[in-house]
Amino acid sequence: MKPKFLKKLYRVGLIDDEEHPLKVLSNLIGMTERYKVSFTATEPMIGLEKILRGEADILITDIRMDQIGGLEISRKLMETGIPVIFCSGYREYAIDAFRVKAMDFIEKPPIYSLVCEALDKAAEKFDDYSITKGYCLNEVIFLKTKLGPQKKALKPLQILYIEQKAKVSQIVMEDGEIIEHPSSFKELLGQLPFPYIMRVHHSYAINLRKIKIVNPKECQLVSGEIVPISRSYKMNLDTFIESNLLNLGRTLTSDQSDQNS
Repeated sequence: MKPKFLKKLYRVGLIDDEEHPLKVLSNLIGMTERYKVSFTATEPMIGLEKILRGEADILITDIRMDQIGGLEISRKLMETGIPVIFCSGYREYAIDAFRVKAMDFIEKPPIYSLVCEALDKAAEKFDDYSITKGYCLNEVIFLKTKLGPQKKALKPLQILYIEQKAKVSQIVMEDGEIIEHPSSFKELLGQLPFPYIMRVHHSYAINLRKIKIVNPKECQLVSGEIVPISRSYKMNLDTFIESNLLNLGRTLTSDQSDQNS
């Protein structure tokens, strides 16, 4: 019979687009002996990237956030075995939380006993998955190629863009290498464990971290390559840009007003 807990210390990642809930949860988790906070993130996309890199064993996340919500984060983590706990002030999302296989739902403001109870359940799930799957997150993933049984190592962070060509998907890497994957574009995008890959065209998806310039109908990557943006996929990209936009125009106007006064 396996012990109740396999690890002496479990790493917990926290995602919330507000600082105060992160501080409250950090303080509560700091009072436990079995759990420690390994990262906090007010930007959900960055938090998701960290959890996909293996920087935590358990995730506690808010539900309603800009960029990407907690429910979508949980969906992206379903195949990883990482337990997700929701901490939200919106009780009406509790049913949705369990539909995406969340371990627990804690209503804000969180109470120490409920946080501990949820973490203990999550730790047991983490142990079960570790034993049955032997799964370990890594910055390297392996893809099937057109060359029969061969598997190709790939670092998602180094992807520039992906293009659908005929019946294969071409993954263009930062160093210029092109990896052909024998699957549909949609299937490949659904399997890539990397939140910064976004579809911007019927035949193109880009690594958002490799964008240099965005124009209405195309974007230039850091490599200098131009990727088209179609109207049907433009909204998702616009939402990402708006959520990360520095509104310097207002600051400049304010500074100019001060100088003229």
